[in-house]
Amino acid sequence: MFCPNCGTQNRDASRFCMKCGQPLPAALAPAAPTPSSNQSLLGRREVQIVLVIALAVIVVFVLIASSPTGGGGGTGGPPIGNIFSNIYTNV
Repeated sequence: MFCPNCGTQNRDASRFCMKCGQPLPAALAPAAPTPSSNQSLLGRREVQIVLVIALAVIVVFVLIASSPTGGGGGTGGPPIGNIFSNIYTNV
């Protein structure tokens, strides 16, 4: 490889010119690492796991909210709407 600054011939693996010390073109633009197919599949797999967990949380929340006790833990207490209506009617 020849130095673009002074024209000195350098080894191909050199990052700097042996004579003038300027960076050689291969050193200026290192090749960007390309992700392997395993890495891209791993990212997709992680996204799928997160989506499944989020969906499960939503389903559990909907089931609890739609239960006959209103999510009161099975105590059989009145729904919250009735508590507030009792407060305002007794005032």
